This record gives sequence, C-alpha cells and structure tokens, in this order.
Amino acid sequence: MPLYKGEFNWYGENHVLYRHSSTAQRAWFFMTLQISKTIKTSHSRVKYYFGGAKSNYKIVEEPVKESIRKERQINNSYQIKEEFVKPIFTPRKWKRNVECFMKSGPVKVFTRDEIEAYKRGEMR
Repeated sequence: MPLYKGEFNWYGENHVLYRHSSTAQRAWFFMTLQISKTIKTSHSRVKYYFGGAKSNYKIVEEPVKESIRKERQINNSYQIKEEFVKPIFTPRKWKRNVECFMKSGPVKVFTRDEIEAYKRGEMR
C-alpha cells in the first residue's frame, strides 16, 4: 500500500500526518479521524471542515525508496533478534489458540548476520 502524507490546516493549527492506505480518499478519511481524536471533537465536524469548500488540506503520495522496498521484500517473514522486544504470542494465547498456533507453526528468529548473509546470497 502506498504511503500518503497529509497536511491539514485546522483553524491555524498545522497537522502533518502519514497513513498507509489503498487510495487517497481512504487516507483522507483516517487522517481526519486522527485529527478529530487529537483535538477532541466529532469526526463529522472535521470531515465537514475539510470537505473541499476551502483549500485547507493537501494529500500527496510519498515515493518509496528503492532500498526500503528491497528490505521489505527480504524482511517480511523474518524477525531480527536485536529488534525483537515483545513476543507476538504469549504462552497464555498459545493455550487459548492451540489450533491457530499449530497451523502457522513457530516463528524462526534470525540474527542480523544471517539476514546479511541471505542478502549477499550466501544462505538460501
């Protein structure tokens, strides 16, 4: 999904938000929802204010860097030990969802060196 950057002017307050979404319209919807939560007002009021009568917002699609795209392709199914802070499944959830856990299997955790070796093509 592309990354969208939204710049909103809410009565002089500038809000810059980023959102991954399938379309710019969906990104606008979720960005206005976030603005309504931060300023503590209703979502319908924020949507009406940014409805298009004034040019008080701008949404653009951010370009994806090639290095990030390559890293996403490699690291989609890997978890790096140094960045692995909290486990995805706790033993309590394992006991609750045994069938779900048995289908997917355990997650293999790779070190940063193993991922670098995979990138260089030494490990397949």
